[in-house]
Amino acid sequence: MDIEIELVDLLLIKRSASSIGSTLLTGNSQYNVNAVAVIHVNTTYKGKDYENEFEVNASAYNESQKIGNGNSSFSITASNPMQQRAKLLESCLNKSIIQFDNFVSNVIMESEN
Repeated sequence: MDIEIELVDLLLIKRSASSIGSTLLTGNSQYNVNAVAVIHVNTTYKGKDYENEFEVNASAYNESQKIGNGNSSFSITASNPMQQRAKLLESCLNKSIIQFDNFVSNVIMESEN
């Protein structure tokens, strides 16, 4: 079996889950962070070519509170943003391995029939 795997795209997307008005009034902002991986697979098994492209997502929620004191302000987040992004990327790539394994299993089952 010849297999070629290409990581087409790997993205981190941060989307606000709270309105601007709410954030201005309370100083609290909520957002979703998504990790997206697009994987392209080409394989040849028993003389037949198979191809698949799939997209895998992992997401998490985070919240930050902006606090001001005089001329200074600082933010407190519910979870460490860097650690959260690293975990999301890891989860996304792990899910893509499962998708790839399912694809290879389907190729083998199809060729056996």
